Amino acid sequence: MTVYKSPSKILDELGITEPCEIQIEAIAQYCGALVLYEHLEGCAARILGNGNEAIITVDDRSPLERRRFSAAHELGHWMRDRDKIRFSCTEQAMQSEWGPFNAEHGANQYAADLLLPKSMFIPAAKNKPLTLASAAELGGIFRTSLTATAIHLLRYGSFPGMLIYIENGKRKWFIRGEDVPECLWPHDFPLAATYAADLINREHQISFPAAIQADGWINHLRSQWYEVVEHSVRVSRNGILTMLWWKNEKQLLDLSEDE
Repeated sequence: MTVYKSPSKILDELGITEPCEIQIEAIAQYCGALVLYEHLEGCAARILGNGNEAIITVDDRSPLERRRFSAAHELGHWMRDRDKIRFSCTEQAMQSEWGPFNAEHGANQYAADLLLPKSMFIPAAKNKPLTLASAAELGGIFRTSLTATAIHLLRYGSFPGMLIYIENGKRKWFIRGEDVPECLWPHDFPLAATYAADLINREHQISFPAAIQADGWINHLRSQWYEVVEHSVRVSRNGILTMLWWKNEKQLLDLSEDE
């Protein structure tokens, strides 16, 4: 059977040091998987494995960034879940499974670490504003999806914040940066004063980064006295991605002093 290798080990073995060198088809072949592009119905990608070989099929109608992430996601299944010979993954699952850990989350994380390696990403992200515009810019460099890039920007960027995914008007998952206290949680539903609520109610596709009162998003007793920068965009028919950035970190500092 295929032996598990971490994304960093694969990149090191192949001598990959620049984003432009991350060719997912060649990497998959190195791991015993052939990537094919065909029309698929009902899923964005699938994998069939037998012994030490696998075939990854990706919907060829998807955008380049989505095709690359889908292939890397299925490679993640091959490396992590090789005792199971078949996975068929929808685009919605790849978008929404960044919350509680499961097989899809694990494959998503593997794909992100492979396509956005920390050794390359951290220098590129240094001091960039914590907005989805910054994530889009970095995604252009690494040829990765907005959601995956935004998660990496939150985790490895220079500023504290949260990333929230809203599906059908309700919070599906969220990730807080390591400098954000655990007592701060986003509301289950974005309040009316938020740009995400405007996207939900008016079906706009995009908003721009702007400061709002923190209590529009943050469920904490004193949030009304602070501000966050919100940037929300529609990423699917029913999905909205929101980045929150404490550009003025007073709320976080005050909470640290309370503790």
